[in-house]
Amino acid sequence: MIIFVGEELRGGFVSEVINKNGDEVKFVNISTGLKDYEHEINLLARNGCDAIIYDIDNIYDEPQDLMAVIMSIRETTRAKVILYSPTINPNNTIITEAVTRGLKNFIDSSTTMTEQKNQLTRCLSDLYERKEHPSIVKIKEKQKEKKLRESSYRTIGIVGTIHRIGTTTQCLQVVRYLNSKGFRACYVEMNSNRYKNIINNKGKDELSYVEKVPLFYSVTDKDEELGFYQCDGIDMYYKADKLPEILDKEYDYYVYDYGTYTDIDFNKASYLKDNLNIFVCGTGITEIDMNADVISNPSYIKSKLVFNFLAEEEIPDFLNSLGDKISHRAYFTKYTTDPFKVTDVLLYDNLLSSIMMEMKKPEEKNEKQVKEKKTKGFRFFRRTDK
Repeated sequence: MIIFVGEELRGGFVSEVINKNGDEVKFVNISTGLKDYEHEINLLARNGCDAIIYDIDNIYDEPQDLMAVIMSIRETTRAKVILYSPTINPNNTIITEAVTRGLKNFIDSSTTMTEQKNQLTRCLSDLYERKEHPSIVKIKEKQKEKKLRESSYRTIGIVGTIHRIGTTTQCLQVVRYLNSKGFRACYVEMNSNRYKNIINNKGKDELSYVEKVPLFYSVTDKDEELGFYQCDGIDMYYKADKLPEILDKEYDYYVYDYGTYTDIDFNKASYLKDNLNIFVCGTGITEIDMNADVISNPSYIKSKLVFNFLAEEEIPDFLNSLGDKISHRAYFTKYTTDPFKVTDVLLYDNLLSSIMMEMKKPEEKNEKQVKEKKTKGFRFFRRTDK
């Protein structure tokens, strides 16, 4: 028996292939998340099921959630997993998640009906187990390229406990500091914070922080399509949906401004995947409770804590109040009047020491480039101003 998770109209070709062999197809038409149908699918498969085909074009779970349920069903039923997808390429996040989990059987619904039937036959005959689907080979190549590219840079995620706590200022301070050390770093706006736009209103009542920059500062370079401005030597991006293109810009460090962690659109999963996590915290009576919430959350146990607006003479007592288990994660900023000028080099020496040790120092990179120039016989210039 074969189970097709999706509409019978779309899975009709499966019946044509299976019925020739005297087998049968059972259809599970879903209208909510796959998890709601897991029990029903397991019951159908309990008397023996050769394969379960999932029409992922009509399942609306998040990729990781969907694959978790699919793998759970496979564990219970021991049935072959086949994904019926409108595209099989690196841009399909469900497919890439499936490939990461070791799945090999796919049917491309964008091909002709004859080809779809042929692909189904190959899946059922274990051909794709022995010789990978051509599209999957390309996806794996892309994944290898991505891993290689990711190994060449580091990401720093910075988020605030509340609004207007100085998160963006700290992001810019970190970028400026890294640039001063000879690395190429940039600022990426990863939040939906918007501010009133009364001056120079050109049809937009609200703008993000980076969008407002050219209204008040001198911009030396820009790319409106990419969402890029360069101000005072700092590269700033405000279109998060352009991140794949931004990551191709070959920076050493990408500093992500996640806004406030209580915002509904805060991307916690992305933040936790960053190489270095930083929380910007306050010490006032209206801010201290939010610090406690973050400090007690197991998800953020590796996050460094940057405290703003605390007088230097008050720091020792404040550290004692945090306790030994927390105080080693605490850092204290000086008052910053200009976000584009580093106010405390020593602070960022300590705050970023661990992640900077992971990257080759600028002079080491330059030595490598000189060797490449001599070996390969071409000119190579490493720019740090763009």
